[in-house]
Amino acid sequence: MRPTITDLFLGKLDPSADCILDTPESNSLAICVEQLYTKLLKTLNEETACIFKEYCQDQATLSSFEKAHCYAEGFSLGMRLATECYISDDGK
Repeated sequence: MRPTITDLFLGKLDPSADCILDTPESNSLAICVEQLYTKLLKTLNEETACIFKEYCQDQATLSSFEKAHCYAEGFSLGMRLATECYISDDGK
């Protein structure tokens, strides 16, 4: 059996796979957001709708980058905590 860190390095594990919420609350909110998006698009002219769609796409990309950064920071923090468990106060 390979260590988890090896599987992460080799891409055998997808740390973001379990990040999708599947709860009644999150599903309800996702539906509401989609309905508001559609409703808002109907009120915009073609030029403004294109700008709004571009904004939404860029915001989604930014959110994705932020989630990846938060995952990396959390992973790093977890590794530091785990390392400290194995290192005594005198560095041995």
